[in-house]
Amino acid sequence: MTRGQPPPDAAATPADIRSRLGHAAGALLLLASFFIQHAYSLRAGLALRGAVVLTVLLLAAEIWRRPTTPGLNRRVLWTAAWMLPLGYFMAAAYPAAFKAGLHVSFIGGFALMTLSVSTQVTLGHGGYSELMTGWPWQVATVATLIGAAAIPRAMMDLDPPRFYLWMALASALFLSGLLTWAGFLVPKMLAPKAPA
Repeated sequence: MTRGQPPPDAAATPADIRSRLGHAAGALLLLASFFIQHAYSLRAGLALRGAVVLTVLLLAAEIWRRPTTPGLNRRVLWTAAWMLPLGYFMAAAYPAAFKAGLHVSFIGGFALMTLSVSTQVTLGHGGYSELMTGWPWQVATVATLIGAAAIPRAMMDLDPPRFYLWMALASALFLSGLLTWAGFLVPKMLAPKAPA
């Protein structure tokens, strides 16, 4: 999605089989990280999870390469991919406030990635190539609001006396981002598609 490359065909070549085995091994390591986290060491479990996520994203999605095709949304998607392992490593580095790091992964990573992928798919399949390759203010606003929501959400764990203040701010930012996303894309989803 960030470099305009078609997905590789899933054949039964030795490289495809190695790739599938690598993904299966990654899945098993992710499961093991939860066991390690709860049975032995919170820090070790979170660090393992971050390492597995980073390895998969580096090898399979090649996030070490910057986006090469135009469009702000592609850059947002690429940034969200980096937030996934970053949040886990932050959680491992500060286990006393590990939830703050996890929300970097959950909000800045998973949530922002979900909205970015859905934006890319909607614009691409809806015939909105000028928006997909451009820098629409709505994409910038969604990315800013959702990304910013991770900060007060982390502060809920770092500043407990003002827990409800941080929760209200995080919720307001996140919901504002979702409403901006919906206002931008839902009408495009409901619009009749032009004949090809």
